[in-house]
Amino acid sequence: MKTLTGKGLHGKQNGYLEQALFDGPNGVRFLKNGNLLVVDQLNHMVRIIEFK
Repeated sequence: MKTLTGKGLHGKQNGYLEQALFDGPNGVRFLKNGNLLVVDQLNHMVRIIEFK
């Protein structure tokens, strides 16, 4: 297992992979373009991690 983003802290912050914070991510799926869709449940958001 490898951490792709976040620091193990709860929060709501967009940014580079090292800066992003989530609160209750519970669903993930790779999109056809290679990006990762994350359901951030406790922030009531669906977020996309772009890999460049």
